[in-house]
Amino acid sequence: MYSPYCPTKISQPYISRIAICLLWCLLTACNENTNISPSKSFNKIYNESSFSDFQAIDVVQTQDEGYIILGTIENSFAEQNDVPYILRIDKEGNYLWDTKLDKQLEAYISPIPNLKANQGNYHFFCFKKEGLKPALLKINDESKKVEEVRVYGQMSGDLAYVSDTQDNGMLLTLLSESCNPDNDLQTRNIELFKLSPTFDIQWRNCYPYSIFVPRDPVSRRVNYNFFINGNFNASGREYFFTTFLGQDNSTILIFTDHQGKVQGEARLPFVINSMAHINNNQFAMTFVKQKDLNIMSNAVFNLNSQTSPNLIGSTFHEINSQARAITKKMTLANKEVTIIASTLENIPIRIYAFDAKVTTTDLLRGSLTLGRGNPYEIADVIPSADGGLTIVANTLVGDRFKRIAVLKVSATDTNNFVNSCLSTGTCNE
Repeated sequence: MYSPYCPTKISQPYISRIAICLLWCLLTACNENTNISPSKSFNKIYNESSFSDFQAIDVVQTQDEGYIILGTIENSFAEQNDVPYILRIDKEGNYLWDTKLDKQLEAYISPIPNLKANQGNYHFFCFKKEGLKPALLKINDESKKVEEVRVYGQMSGDLAYVSDTQDNGMLLTLLSESCNPDNDLQTRNIELFKLSPTFDIQWRNCYPYSIFVPRDPVSRRVNYNFFINGNFNASGREYFFTTFLGQDNSTILIFTDHQGKVQGEARLPFVINSMAHINNNQFAMTFVKQKDLNIMSNAVFNLNSQTSPNLIGSTFHEINSQARAITKKMTLANKEVTIIASTLENIPIRIYAFDAKVTTTDLLRGSLTLGRGNPYEIADVIPSADGGLTIVANTLVGDRFKRIAVLKVSATDTNNFVNSCLSTGTCNE
């Protein structure tokens, strides 16, 4: 079990008192605060006495409005390297259970986003150490266990990304070994797998693009920031999009039909590190160019040609371009917005909201800064059932141990954040 937490109630989302709480926890024990209303903001770090490192990569909200966080454990002394980790908390951020003592999970490594949530069932992909084959695991909330669903012996290569499809299936990006007979560890070819709602392989396609495979030097896990996929509708047709890292800091973006046949392609002279479909042939994304992070909330692509648009984003020098960036379309405060979540160079988390319906210019609705004074790095952000925002982040305790944090923004503060441009007169509605 975890040792006592350091819960901190936040009266204003722009001010974090976590540093004070951590200092207090070093001197004495923190009492769990169970009187936090889920309609208000809270901020918690899940600390404990072990020497293991815990890192979050994804989060979903459960049917009881709590959360399941997918992450990893690193502890070289215990031979736990990139082992999947599940943290379950309630809607107020209180710890319910986790899997750090589950020795059976040590048979797996390298979980990838995204967690699939469907009517109380939660699944994720990782590798099974034996044979190094992709495995699908299920989180059993009732038994507080993680169960193996199946191992895909047909797949050979590095897992990069998985997303949901409109038929409740999944689209899996694999950096394939079977598509590349030379078996070069630095270059691979993209292979897409379409899985049915029952997780059977419906089709698989190789694509003749030479890609670069960046790896973590410790875990050897592929950096999934540069491999993104998803599905969308445009002009009455269903498409899939897939991004991958090309040579010389470039990105290759392909659009396929629902059977995986390439319809369009764009080769871009920068590195896309987050992307989301907004409307028709319009996308929001962040990209790194000349070591700076750029934001485009309305990039327009030709989905059925080989033409590459000339895209010019807005440069945000204050954002750490080496950290993860997140782009998502959400409905917040009854408005369709594009959320860009990032980590600043000077520690805090910054979230931007753009108007998803405005297509002629990047209309910034507002920005929100969280976690001042603590070394946060964004892991994921989702809308919460009460109308607020939930941010999962990674942080350090004692300037040494990696821990998971959850920052909950209330519905009131989220509404003010999304509509902050109205008070300044910069929104034209």
